[in-house]
Amino acid sequence: MKKALAYIGNVIFSLLLVFSIMGTCVSVAAANKGMNVEYCLSLMDSENLVEKAQNTLKAHFAEQENTTGVPATMFENAIAAEKLDEMMEATIRNGFDYLNGNVETLGIKPSFAGLDADMRLFYSSYADMYGYAKDEAYENAVDEAIAASEQSILGAVDVFRFSMLDDAGVMKKVRPYSPWVPRAWKGCLILDGVLLLILLLLNVKKLRQIWYWAGCSLLSAGVILLVPTVWLKSTEWFDRFTVKSEQTFAAVTAYLYGLTDTVKLYAILCLVLAVLAWIVCGICAYRAEKKRKAAKKNRKPSGENR
Repeated sequence: MKKALAYIGNVIFSLLLVFSIMGTCVSVAAANKGMNVEYCLSLMDSENLVEKAQNTLKAHFAEQENTTGVPATMFENAIAAEKLDEMMEATIRNGFDYLNGNVETLGIKPSFAGLDADMRLFYSSYADMYGYAKDEAYENAVDEAIAASEQSILGAVDVFRFSMLDDAGVMKKVRPYSPWVPRAWKGCLILDGVLLLILLLLNVKKLRQIWYWAGCSLLSAGVILLVPTVWLKSTEWFDRFTVKSEQTFAAVTAYLYGLTDTVKLYAILCLVLAVLAWIVCGICAYRAEKKRKAAKKNRKPSGENR
């Protein structure tokens, strides 16, 4: 009866350990990659995000020239690579700082003084040429045109679409929980230790059994995590996202694939640890059996004492 209860206890707590190990792997990946601003900034170079954003803006302003008459060349200085690089980095940092509660305002406010002056001069010359009155309606129209152009630039460097997510209310909902992501793996790790301790107590008379049950938990967790990550990578599932801007597509898919690769790496590590745990269990069992045989061999037959 005791053996049956011990076996059931081992099964239950090893199953709980499976989910705890999975939680540890996912939370560590989320902390080290998902909420790691430096990793996201590294994508700017690896995915050529600045160049992609610049090409998007050049095409946009060239198209706008046909309708507004504003020369696309007027924006060359405002969308220079070094300026876009600076704005993109600031936008990414601000987005993660906002999620982590380090700042209260989402979005950056870079200086567009040069672009503002050039566009006002253009519209003023245009109004003088065609005799348009520079009244309040004129000023409002100019302000709207400048704001739209600046917003196009800011939208292009917002590769993770923080502003769009904020408009949808997602950022405000996620923000209260984001600071807990770096702490989650510590809680999961503590839970791993507690469950292992319980398994240790259940197998205190046969300590080698804890290696067996720990190996089972590690194997199960590794397989459960490995299968979907391999599928996501092999099918290039994230490439199905329909995003118009090239830089956003490149940033988001690279971010998600990087996160997937990290979870897959931890899953493989779980499988390796499972094999090692079973090897240790086998060695312990072999030694125990060897000692048992040696003790039986050295035991005197009962007839010798007569």
